[in-house]
Amino acid sequence: MKPADLILSSTRIFTAEPGVDATTDGSIAIEGGRIVFVGPREEAAAYAGPATRQEDVGDAFDCPGFH
Repeated sequence: MKPADLILSSTRIFTAEPGVDATTDGSIAIEGGRIVFVGPREEAAAYAGPATRQEDVGDAFDCPGFH
């Protein structure tokens, strides 16, 4: 697995997972312009490398989009 270029963390990540609160504390990992992970902060740490930019956006609502 290549390290993510960017990991965004927020207390309000939209996951769209059945049975999970619509917004939850978590992270989005992005590598090469693509979302490679959405989920708990602890699990996002596996996507971090020495050059990964990590930003905590507080309680800003983050809704990952795929295109």
